[in-house]
Amino acid sequence: MQVVNQFSTHSNLTILEQENKGISVARMKGLTVANGEYVWFIDSDDWLVQDGVGIVLQLLKDRPSADVLMFPLQWTYEDASKNHLDYTIEKEQAISGKGVLRDLRLPVWASQRFVLKRALMDSQWLFFPEGLIHQDVYFGPVLMYLADTVHVFANMVYYYRIRPGSITTSRPIRSPWDKVSNHKHLVVFIDNAILKDDRIWFRKYCLTSLIYAYTHYTDWYGTPEFKRFALSNGHYVWEQWKAANPGSTLKKELERLLFFMAPAVHEHIVHLINER
Repeated sequence: MQVVNQFSTHSNLTILEQENKGISVARMKGLTVANGEYVWFIDSDDWLVQDGVGIVLQLLKDRPSADVLMFPLQWTYEDASKNHLDYTIEKEQAISGKGVLRDLRLPVWASQRFVLKRALMDSQWLFFPEGLIHQDVYFGPVLMYLADTVHVFANMVYYYRIRPGSITTSRPIRSPWDKVSNHKHLVVFIDNAILKDDRIWFRKYCLTSLIYAYTHYTDWYGTPEFKRFALSNGHYVWEQWKAANPGSTLKKELERLLFFMAPAVHEHIVHLINER
């Protein structure tokens, strides 16, 4: 706070101090005092291009009907040769949020890429789930579903730092658990807030992160922690896949069942090899 208080003389800044309860609570607390027409959630270890705020303000002035401005993130590593934009398009597009979700080239998982109308945050469904990591697994799809007009830009304004030891790089064992918890929030949103005709494709979109949580953390296969995760959540993943694919044939369902059994099968094979 000694550092933060150096900026207390700036009339356009409001400084809040509270117990560290994680990024979700910090963002939602900041929202309670935000009185502008638009909001932008920026993480403490990232930074903007020079005059990034000025650039965004001009874009908003020229696009008064925009619900959301969306930008690619410049992933920035200690090894600069790895730096890259996380999506590329030829030119600006103005499309619906649903259109963004249907265009699988456009990632929505990081809220830092969005400058959004403050009024959207008045929805009971748009929030950052408290106490979880990977909150944007929930926030991004819901924001896009609620947004009528999204301006998707080709040029970046945000440097997204990837540093050793961060959640993104270290992949703690709580990551898959929290992705499942975020997905359960999405299921509540699906069941209560979206149009019936949109439910199947939206479920399929949200299913991607859920399957990722179950299959991507191969470093944990064979550990007691992952075994507990697989036993606790494998059935849930399977049920959600069936809900997103109601017309699936028995053959395809059996293929998927084997897919979801993969971690357990992998653990069994490793156990047999170790016994030999």
